[in-house]
Amino acid sequence: MHLSQWMFVASLTLSLGCGSGAMRATPPPDTPLPPGEPTAAVTLAVDLPRAQDCEEAFDLSMYENRAVHLIEWDSNRGRCEARQVRVVYLPQRISKDNVLAEARKRTVKLAVTAER
Repeated sequence: MHLSQWMFVASLTLSLGCGSGAMRATPPPDTPLPPGEPTAAVTLAVDLPRAQDCEEAFDLSMYENRAVHLIEWDSNRGRCEARQVRVVYLPQRISKDNVLAEARKRTVKLAVTAER
């Protein structure tokens, strides 16, 4: 076989491997929920670590887990302390305790104020 044929076979093998189902086990971001997928929510009173982007940093790190569906903040935008945040999650994919554990890692202070 010539070098160009080897390169073709190698690139074909790599592209087939990258398209395997194992690589697609997690749905891409912003994938709509399947109809009937149950959700649950917990509302938290939090103090976030002081930073210019404290709310955004919390959001991005929580959304790394695709079982976190939605994060809604109170109207006190720009503040890091005494905030209310509602976290909507998929209880068939993550437990409330795990949601709270993940939120605790990203806050200075946390208290549960409501659950649904």
